[in-house]
Amino acid sequence: NCSNECSEDYKADTSVTLTATPDADYTFAGWSGVCSGTDNCTVTMNQAKNVKATFELDQFLLTISPTGNGNGTVTSSLSDINCGSDCSEDYKADTSVTLTATPDAGSIFTGWGNGCSGNAVTCIIKMNSDKTVTAKFDLCEYTVTPLKSSYGVEGGDGTIEVTAPVGCKWEAVNHNKGWLNITASNNGVVEYTVSANESSTERTGTFTITDTIIEQTVTIEQGIDVNEPPVALFTVSSLEGAAPLVVTVDASNSSDPDNDSITYQWETSDGHTATGITTDFTFEEVNSCEKTITLTVTDDGDLNDKETETVSLEDCAIVEFHGIEDYYNIGDFVRVDVKIDVNFTRFKPVDLWLAILMVESNVLLYNTPLGINSFSPTPQAYKESLDNYTVIHHLLDFEVPLGLGGTYIFGALFVEDGKSSTDYSVDDDLIIKITELASE
Repeated sequence: NCSNECSEDYKADTSVTLTATPDADYTFAGWSGVCSGTDNCTVTMNQAKNVKATFELDQFLLTISPTGNGNGTVTSSLSDINCGSDCSEDYKADTSVTLTATPDAGSIFTGWGNGCSGNAVTCIIKMNSDKTVTAKFDLCEYTVTPLKSSYGVEGGDGTIEVTAPVGCKWEAVNHNKGWLNITASNNGVVEYTVSANESSTERTGTFTITDTIIEQTVTIEQGIDVNEPPVALFTVSSLEGAAPLVVTVDASNSSDPDNDSITYQWETSDGHTATGITTDFTFEEVNSCEKTITLTVTDDGDLNDKETETVSLEDCAIVEFHGIEDYYNIGDFVRVDVKIDVNFTRFKPVDLWLAILMVESNVLLYNTPLGINSFSPTPQAYKESLDNYTVIHHLLDFEVPLGLGGTYIFGALFVEDGKSSTDYSVDDDLIIKITELASE
């Protein structure tokens, strides 16, 4: 029963069987001397003999398995594991192994698994069986807000919030020193200032939030002092009425976003002009029954805005002959249009009569509604029951021939609906145009 060096005397030719039994955590490695192998050894004692039994400590395999989306290295205190490259090793039973996790730049060690636990960078493991240890490395991923900010010409202060896992190191790098400056960078917040922009151009600057592997760019934009145009607004004391209609206009509600001083220029469709915040206009029954008032406001930077209002003259009837020259030679073309502008209520319509008087022959011809160059000696209205009507009609279009020489008087007259022009005298509102055609 031998646990170290043992001996015993046996009679000659005695057969002795030896059995090797390893203690816990040991393995029988084999016989040497007069025996070999690992089975029981039988010795015949015909002389003195030596037998050696070798016992060795058990060995267990330690395997390191890196996980996660980052990178790093696990080393052992015995310098036989360097994982990275060498990630497994055999150890004798009960050997204590200290493992150390070292993350690469841009990564962080987040914890052990299986044979180790926790997130301390070191782990001590006792080898009493085959073991696998996981080491998790994650990338240092940052959330940066906001990624873009805009400032006016006056500049100002700002902050950038950086959210990153504990242990991840980062820095803020300023690429536009001078007008864009970092004033503080700690506790996940970057504080900065933007100087006033005294130039005439917009500018853009950047910060970089980086850990040397991953970087995010923050953009800072700054505008210039842009002059905004003024806003033209005005009121009219009355937008409709009978001529002569006097209206008061007031531009007190006009404004300028930049608080510049503004000037006021007024203009009407019938040629009146004025300046100042308020003024009066008088509208007569001339050219059109509708009048426009336009206000133009202009600021110190010569930017302007316009606003237009329309004023309607009630019980208004205007007729004008267009294109009539004072004199026509033989072969000239005569082209005559008539502009009609009527604004009456439908309860008080009017008729329009048009006629041409050939003075030398004392012949009066009435324009009929049948079209161009359509005349009749029979008295008749050109247009009937007009209330709200604005149009230009083509009346005449011909070449002056021989034989039509003389003086011609074009006449136009509005009369009450259904009445005849013969009921009115020449002192009434008769519109006339006179021309002369050459005789030869």
